[in-house]
Amino acid sequence: MHESSGQALRGRQISVAKSRPRLGLVALCAYANDFLEAATNANLLAKKFRPAQLYLACHALELALRAYIQLQGRVVGVRETSLPSRGDLVSLLAEADSRGLTGLVRPSPTQREQIQKAAFYYSALVFEYPALAEVIRGYPQGPDADGIVAVATALVSAIREKISASTECI
Repeated sequence: MHESSGQALRGRQISVAKSRPRLGLVALCAYANDFLEAATNANLLAKKFRPAQLYLACHALELALRAYIQLQGRVVGVRETSLPSRGDLVSLLAEADSRGLTGLVRPSPTQREQIQKAAFYYSALVFEYPALAEVIRGYPQGPDADGIVAVATALVSAIREKISASTECI
């Protein structure tokens, strides 16, 4: 009998952080960049609400913020309980700010507002599954997709440069 991939991995710990902390950081940044590229390519649609693009951009932003926090010396994982949970962009941004994010990238007040708007929908999985009440109301608190892509682009680019400067293995 063959086990499904999910069953085969259940109970296993997959971690490279113990043996090579920088490898985990590079992987986080690579994933953030890949999600960001997908979000950028999703911009070809001329619709007002682009949930796939917003999800991809928010996920890139989440991974980039986690990479930044790790770059500042805190080893973090997606499932780590002492950090904000998956999708909590506002808390991750606050944690990154407390670790000097503005020395690397300075999100404008407008970009921060867009992150807060996006965080509401991202953490509630609205970019992944339709929330009918929001659909009917036309997503009144919805973020600007281009704004989220722009802030994610700036953050991912800056983090990639910082990682490249501090790591020989890139």
